[in-house]
Amino acid sequence: MRLPKITSALVLPFVSRPVCLPVLARLWHPRQTGKLAHARTMVELIAARHPDRTVHAVGDAAYLGDHLRGPDRQITWTSRLKITSVLHQLVPPHTDRSGRPRTKGPRLGTPIDLAATATWRRTSVRRYGRIDAVWITEITCLWYGVFHTRTVRMILVRDDEPRTRDGDDRGYGLPLVTTDLTAPAEHPGSPAMPGAGRSKSLSATPVRCSASGSPATGPAGQWNAPSRSGCCV
Repeated sequence: MRLPKITSALVLPFVSRPVCLPVLARLWHPRQTGKLAHARTMVELIAARHPDRTVHAVGDAAYLGDHLRGPDRQITWTSRLKITSVLHQLVPPHTDRSGRPRTKGPRLGTPIDLAATATWRRTSVRRYGRIDAVWITEITCLWYGVFHTRTVRMILVRDDEPRTRDGDDRGYGLPLVTTDLTAPAEHPGSPAMPGAGRSKSLSATPVRCSASGSPATGPAGQWNAPSRSGCCV
């Protein structure tokens, strides 16, 4: 048995980095309701409690799946993108031709495919308590297998030198996916930066929360101002 929990990420005046305080929890049993289903339910509870705010949920690859289809537009979801994920272009404009409307555009490929042809830009991000220079590329697309027809952004982060033995052999270091279409790629919907996929947590932002008890890690970028809230599971 495990206890997935949502924590609220806060900036306190007496510490130099954000802290996460538990606000919701669910008891999880193997072979019963999945952790992702619990996570979505808890994030939706927070969104219902704050209907005038957007909730930004951030988690690792364990918090991705078809349970994320059809969430309220008040909620955005950011996570580590699986290397086998197949992305597609947005749905093409509807034509007058008869037949069932298309639900996705042409195939774009996996993160490895897109990294090979991407246009990268140099930028600075705050992670692990320091400012680092990294390379970033992004593309607006569909991840039909998880988010169905909801538009997402794929964000790839790359260091000058690989941070792991096999990391940048794929052409990138950290692959991210987010339904947050407005925030800069340096900090979509999330308090922190790479490490996403290492801590078993989900973070949601308009009240800021997390699910594992440890600070949520998410897309590259600097800590968002308290006006954006989030949760980690």
